[in-house]
Amino acid sequence: ASIQIQAGKPVLSGSTTFEIEPVDDGNQGGGGFYPNEEPLRSDGGGSPLITNINMKLDTTDNFLTLERNIDLTIDGEIAYWMRWGMDNIGSDDSSLSQPIKIFKSGMVTEDDRRNKKIDDVEKNEFESQMVNLAVVYMNDGMAIELEELIGGMVKDLERISFSVDLKGQNRVTPHPLTLSISTLQILEENVETVLLRNFIKPQPAPIWSTLDLFITVETGMMSSLTGASVNGEESIELSHHRTPFGETIEISVQNLEPKATFTFEALPSGDLPNAPLSLSLITLAVILGGMWFSLRLTRNKRRGALWIEMVLIPVVFLAFFLGYSPFTVGAIAGITITIWVITAIASPRRKGSQVEQSTANYPTVECPACDVVNSITTDERPARVPCIGCGRILKIVE
Repeated sequence: ASIQIQAGKPVLSGSTTFEIEPVDDGNQGGGGFYPNEEPLRSDGGGSPLITNINMKLDTTDNFLTLERNIDLTIDGEIAYWMRWGMDNIGSDDSSLSQPIKIFKSGMVTEDDRRNKKIDDVEKNEFESQMVNLAVVYMNDGMAIELEELIGGMVKDLERISFSVDLKGQNRVTPHPLTLSISTLQILEENVETVLLRNFIKPQPAPIWSTLDLFITVETGMMSSLTGASVNGEESIELSHHRTPFGETIEISVQNLEPKATFTFEALPSGDLPNAPLSLSLITLAVILGGMWFSLRLTRNKRRGALWIEMVLIPVVFLAFFLGYSPFTVGAIAGITITIWVITAIASPRRKGSQVEQSTANYPTVECPACDVVNSITTDERPARVPCIGCGRILKIVE
């Protein structure tokens, strides 16, 4: 190799020799190279990261519990580094970085170590020791802040477990793998809670190039994530749907910059006004009660305008389905009923309708204009009585 720093200056040159021993990587196209020293985690451009998160909120023994299943699909240089680290688990090599050095050998023997493939015992030791070592391994080795990813401190979880899917390839080769994390957490009710925050640490030489993030959250019939929102990054899309059987929240974004900042938060609750099943029953009862009262007010009146305003019913249930807060759903239902009542009071009486007679046996006369029957409550003759149907003055002479 040679280099000339500046035109007209001497050329600096040198040479060296490397001995490369190819090993069988299972491919028919040729051998691979297994480095004796720890490989780099980045080629300078970073590797893609695909994150799938499934959450389930439910009520268990009067507690709100949140289960998380996180799948990190990893490729590129960092996947190769993880495979090499598992094949060197428990090594006493002092040159290893801290994230690999902290693992103990456990049941791994010298015959298993550095045999250029990940044995079951190495995989099992890695998964079991990650329960206690994951914070250091992921923060320092993978540039992923575990506690931002799981929405809290590891010590506050009821349980956490790790598993590795080698995608059908147990050799130490540049082949993708999936690191899965499963957690169980008890949430405090009616307190705004951060469920996820941007979890990729900034690095001088970026380990990650892009992030694809997909989140699905489901709740039970008696649990709710009220007011779910993603703040910060505008490109992240959130949809929130509610049925009597539970809520579903979906969040997705592709090719997100690793340095992007965002926060996913919501208000977990198991209260009756917030729970999907009870909220749906309350909303239905309020709407039916408002309909009954409005129809009762218009039993002798024209109902044309009232029937037109019944189109507001789907608006109420649309707000319920789209996951609006219980207060908003209740406000829309209350406004709808108020409109119905005002319309019912202002509606004119039907032509020919009968007016309920009082208990006294008053004589009656039918209006010749609108056919409404009017009671004559005075004995004076002649008498002038306004028609209760059309307002015309009726003259009573007998």
